[in-house]
Amino acid sequence: MVSVQGATLTGASLTGALQTNMLPAAVLLTAALLTCGCASPEARRQGAFARADAALAAGDANRAAAILGAQLAYDPRDVSTAGRLAALWLDEGRPLDAVAALEAVPADTDPGPEVRALMARARLGAGQGKRAAALFAQLDGRFGVEPQELDRLLELLACRPETWPPKPPATWTRRLLDHQLRAGCLDAAVELWRRGLPADAPPSGGPAPEALLDRLLRRLVLAGEVELLLRLPERGAPPETPWKLLARHHLLLQRGAEGEAKRVEDRFLDRFPDHPQRFRVLLVSARREIRAGRFGAGLERAQEAAALEPSRVGPLIEQALALDGLGRPREADRVLEQALALEPNSPALQRLTDPRRKGGSAAGRIELRFQTAEE
Repeated sequence: MVSVQGATLTGASLTGALQTNMLPAAVLLTAALLTCGCASPEARRQGAFARADAALAAGDANRAAAILGAQLAYDPRDVSTAGRLAALWLDEGRPLDAVAALEAVPADTDPGPEVRALMARARLGAGQGKRAAALFAQLDGRFGVEPQELDRLLELLACRPETWPPKPPATWTRRLLDHQLRAGCLDAAVELWRRGLPADAPPSGGPAPEALLDRLLRRLVLAGEVELLLRLPERGAPPETPWKLLARHHLLLQRGAEGEAKRVEDRFLDRFPDHPQRFRVLLVSARREIRAGRFGAGLERAQEAAALEPSRVGPLIEQALALDGLGRPREADRVLEQALALEPNSPALQRLTDPRRKGGSAAGRIELRFQTAEE
């Protein structure tokens, strides 16, 4: 007599059930072996698998899990059953239960790569990024990891440097930096870059280092992250890209190295005439030249910036400053009228004309315009 899928069957009823196709043959065969007491450990395991499969086919995942759990309790070293149970829980969206099933196996039992991969997936799904990363790193070094699984892991780890393995595999680092840039985790991206990206990672290891660096510099420059730029190490003398020059220009201005900043500006403007940041560089250059008393050079830069963005008042204010400095106040007034036409309700622009109406020195007018231009 044996209980199968909730029914108590005798030897005679087993035969009848088989003849009438009431139960799957594998289930009935296992039940028959169990009734005679001659089932081997492997037969017992296969019987549990067959009954669990039948429960799953009937849509009863909890029943299937109970069957596998009972088999695992009978033989805690049964790695195959632990893996089957963990896979079931992962399919059901219960990664913590999958972790618990695999942790029930004694620590001195070698689970093999497939079960290790299940544990890594379970820990990843449970949000245990650091422990998942350690497992994935072991697997990747010996057996490889599915790209989709790796991307899920790196997405989880991207903004959390404390979860990274001490030495991420070479195939990870570029892809990890790619995920960080997508997520906007600039602190973490700079930290990873400081650790070094392998130049010889295989093609599947992600974008080339130079492309990643350019993306990182772009994000840092546009976000005005001076402190992070200062932490970013320079390696060798790589080719000058627009964003490398812009990052260097940004840092030089912050350090007050006006002369070197001007040389970087000139190189950028000469080499990259169509870059989207050209307007910003021209305007910064115009302001620096005018404040240094080089009104002619500042006027040229301001006029070029105005030609690029005719609807912006910034370049017009700089032109007025330069023209005032050159002793051409009437031309400065005409340029200010253009700016007022663009923004007629701007108190700052209206104040620019007041000192001229009231008289005053050219130096005083320029100083007021400097203050207004900074607003």
